[in-house]
Amino acid sequence: MRKFHDRTTITDAPLTTYSQFGNMLVLSATWRTNYLRKLIDQDRFQTLLGRTIGFLRKLSAISPTCQLDCSILEKIQRVLFGIPADEKPMYHGEKEFNNSFSSATT
Repeated sequence: MRKFHDRTTITDAPLTTYSQFGNMLVLSATWRTNYLRKLIDQDRFQTLLGRTIGFLRKLSAISPTCQLDCSILEKIQRVLFGIPADEKPMYHGEKEFNNSFSSATT
């Protein structure tokens, strides 16, 4: 990342997104193993999983890969933590983004 005119820019967003998706897959597999589960803090894992899903959901409109990755992690989230399929929690900034997008298209 670098600073440009007082704004932070991510210099390699696709690689960062792909890496974070991979990290969540590894943590999810680890969580499913009873012996290794004790190595992971559940609250932290759920927070990271939710944030990653939120980030991928924001990019889903412009990237089929992010859309697929998001759906994979949402399914993992439902399987591991019992979150209903129709419940998609809002993440920081997502509500404002969705409202501004929907009002611009109508």
